[in-house]
Amino acid sequence: MTTARIEHSPWTSVKLLVRGVHDSLARSGLARTEYTMAGEETVRTPRVVSAGAGPVAWVQIDLLPGQSPNDVAAQAPAIAHQLGVSQVWVVPLGRSRIRLELSAPATWLAPCGQFDTP
Repeated sequence: MTTARIEHSPWTSVKLLVRGVHDSLARSGLARTEYTMAGEETVRTPRVVSAGAGPVAWVQIDLLPGQSPNDVAAQAPAIAHQLGVSQVWVVPLGRSRIRLELSAPATWLAPCGQFDTP
């Protein structure tokens, strides 16, 4: 019996990257829990705006109100560990937008592909 390496399409790789970043932001304490008047719970996480799984994988994120790039930078080692990469760099792009750049992409990332949201 032989085994074959399964290659993800670029679109699938970017979706996996976005999902992984979203989950790691929540697990790293960068999500907020808000309660409605009816007592319902809503979890808010920073919004992924665009992503690319190239030679250096990257994700642009809109931070929640009151968060700063330093808040994310403080959690960068935990985010890198959860994503399975060696390092994550936080690049401020504005007051509430950052770009996460991931070194040594995880094996599930294809070498190309991009995702943008309006």
